[in-house]
Amino acid sequence: MADVTHPGTSLDVPPDGSASWWQRRARPLAIVAIAVLFTIALLALHRALAGVTLDGVRAGFDAVPLSAVALAAVLTALSYFVLTFYDVLGLRHLGRPLPYAEVALTSFVAFAISNNIGLALVSGGSIRYRLYSAMGLSAAEIAVLVTMVTFTFTLGVLTLAALVVALDASALSALTDWPQSLLLGAGIAMLVLLLAYVIWSAVAVPSLRWRGWAFTFPPLGITVAQLVLATLDLLISAAVLYVLMPESLGIDYPTFVGIYLLAIAASLVSHVPGGVGVFEAVMVHALPAAPVEGLLGALLVYRCIYYLGPLLVAAGFIAVREAWLHAGVVGRLATRAEDRFERLAPVVFGVVVLLSGAVLLVSGATPPLDRHLWLLREWLPLPVLEVSHLLASVVGLGLLVISRGLFRRLDAAWQLTMLLLLAGMMLSLLKGFDYDEAVFLGLVMLALYAGRGAFYRRAALLSERFTTGWLVTVLVIVICTVWMGLFAYKHVEYANELWWEFSFEAGAPRYLRATLLVIVLGTGLALTWLLRPVRPQPETPDTSVLARACELACLHGDSNAGLVAVGDKRLLFNEQSTGFLMYQTRGQSWIALGDPVATDSDVDGLVWRFRELCDAHGGRTVFYQIGTKHLPLYLDLGLSMIKLGEEARVPLGDFSLEGSARAELRQTRRRGQRDGLDFCVVDADRVVAVLAEMRAVSDAWLALKHVREKGFSLGYFDERYLRSGPVALVRNRSGSLVAFANLLLADGASEISVDMMRHAAGAPAATMDFLFIELFLWGQARGYQTFNLGMAPLSGLEQHRLAPIWHRVGNLLYRHGELFYNFEGLRRYKQKFRPVWEPRYLAAPGGADMARALVDVSLLINEGPR
Repeated sequence: MADVTHPGTSLDVPPDGSASWWQRRARPLAIVAIAVLFTIALLALHRALAGVTLDGVRAGFDAVPLSAVALAAVLTALSYFVLTFYDVLGLRHLGRPLPYAEVALTSFVAFAISNNIGLALVSGGSIRYRLYSAMGLSAAEIAVLVTMVTFTFTLGVLTLAALVVALDASALSALTDWPQSLLLGAGIAMLVLLLAYVIWSAVAVPSLRWRGWAFTFPPLGITVAQLVLATLDLLISAAVLYVLMPESLGIDYPTFVGIYLLAIAASLVSHVPGGVGVFEAVMVHALPAAPVEGLLGALLVYRCIYYLGPLLVAAGFIAVREAWLHAGVVGRLATRAEDRFERLAPVVFGVVVLLSGAVLLVSGATPPLDRHLWLLREWLPLPVLEVSHLLASVVGLGLLVISRGLFRRLDAAWQLTMLLLLAGMMLSLLKGFDYDEAVFLGLVMLALYAGRGAFYRRAALLSERFTTGWLVTVLVIVICTVWMGLFAYKHVEYANELWWEFSFEAGAPRYLRATLLVIVLGTGLALTWLLRPVRPQPETPDTSVLARACELACLHGDSNAGLVAVGDKRLLFNEQSTGFLMYQTRGQSWIALGDPVATDSDVDGLVWRFRELCDAHGGRTVFYQIGTKHLPLYLDLGLSMIKLGEEARVPLGDFSLEGSARAELRQTRRRGQRDGLDFCVVDADRVVAVLAEMRAVSDAWLALKHVREKGFSLGYFDERYLRSGPVALVRNRSGSLVAFANLLLADGASEISVDMMRHAAGAPAATMDFLFIELFLWGQARGYQTFNLGMAPLSGLEQHRLAPIWHRVGNLLYRHGELFYNFEGLRRYKQKFRPVWEPRYLAAPGGADMARALVDVSLLINEGPR
């Protein structure tokens, strides 16, 4: 398992926030590269299938015995059962065991989705984060768990591959055309790596560092369990395909396992979603003695059982649970907000709808069964058949595009998807009487209807930005559709007249027309999306806009939202202007401060709009000091998270100075009173009268501390800002001002906090404690429920040997960083008020971008007033 960071990162970014040449082009280049690799794999497969027909493949599919299908289904269930122990093992390694039933469901859904769309570390990680965060695991713990699950699978591939090479290198050499010496060398290298990993775990070395990366090793017992578990899983999953193979396969099971591992490895390296085409190409090439029609038929059955089957089971489970929630069956046990499984609905349904679109496209590229055409010829007019075929392909493309909106919980996407699924059902019957296809779409429609409550976000569909992974998936499906048609109709010689041929038997012309229409429409949509005007970047708000933001901050935000009144941050409002997000740019980073200030139903839309704004300007999306409530949403954006520290909140409802636990605070207040300190709060409209005194105290404090004003997440001395809210004052016996603090009030959250808190050089030692205590009592008397003491940076980070390197560095600074800042002292100071500590995170792209984001945030804060 590896927890990694890379501190030595170059920060050569343009000062205007624009992306570098490579960063601007990395996304399209990645899409092109994967599309090229997939096309190469299809071309290799096409050459290998020169003498194979679609009817032969269908015959091979039908020839798979039902007994073999049943056995493969049982083995698939066993494989996914074994996979659940990946998570069990990871949680045991973390020291956070959870009930097996909850872990098994999370693991099953995560693997069902990642197996179908690829990018297991991202897609499976997203599922795990949604569910495990609701079970109490921190972001850091989930990151370690996801890394361990991925690494366990890698260990299984290495272990099993090394064993297969050692047992039967000559047979593998004959099948793959690779020299036996090369295979033996690769096997020895894998064994050496595995042995080193086991030895390193046995000697309990804390971590291995190389070029800035840190690799943390589990204890020996966990390591052995990883090797055994992953090897067993791969043996079972290979057996699923092996039992489906034709009897004339010509190789034994151990040799087949080696070929299977090679195909799995090629699929992972290609990054093609689900390894579609790549896996099949490797299997066909490596098994030349097997009948190709039977081999392809077995591979199709394997795809249906091992990939689509678990995904549909997961979708069915989510649909049933959503229906129960809607009917109130689960309502007695959990509300919708508390039901962690509701978080899965957008992901699962999005993937299923994507596959529904692929089904329609592939169906349009292949000829219908002759017996179905015979039935249609009897009662259906030819023009209806032709138009239905074209529209079915258009509906398939529409489902591919709209499915992304389901991931983002769009209400409009749900409504349009329901219409498209209904249209797809009818068109499937009209274009070829594909009743099985219509039944599948109907079941998807019913499941989506049951999950209606999960899609509530209102936003324009065309405003949604597609991720690289989604674009790759759509492109792969379209390329696969084109190839399927070329393969199905390769016996038809091309002629220009085909475009104008219309008859019940003219499948190839229908394929040409439908493919052309899909490509034209797809290209048009892509160009519309790519060439749409860039949304103008918001500027620093004017007085009226700032007043509206301050009003919303008081209603919907916590006390930190009151920092909007400083006026140094740009504001992004939602379409109804009922919520906003405040941010600023530094270098290439676009840094949002805190969670959006809005109702829960509007948070999703603001977060996605900010991400789209960053993408449109080539910026790096960063969220600073966010809480735990919306962490799954930030994960949906593809962001990684690190813990910055913990925020202290003092409950005011039962706050009292009575009792032994509050003796120190009681004595501090009395000492301040004996020293002649007097506390009062000045309303906003009277602050102007004391600004001169406050300026003198502020200047003296800055000189005493040898610091200058900060910015962004901290306020600075600005008369307009200070006049926007009440100010707490402390005077001495002579009436001179010795300390002040401006108050941030959040009536909606019943919370109070302070921003600037400054004292004169000659103030009594207990002045600041006295000010805090008086503010607690003042807030309590006015009905506020909590007092926000602010964040203690680097506190509460993981301290065990599995903690990510950022946590270990943070703990080192926390304990021994007095030269830079007294982090531990700040935590101790706030702890005496007995607060409740809540974690705060930074969300940003992973890897080197995370390091850049941290530096940019630090520089932005230290820049001071803008």
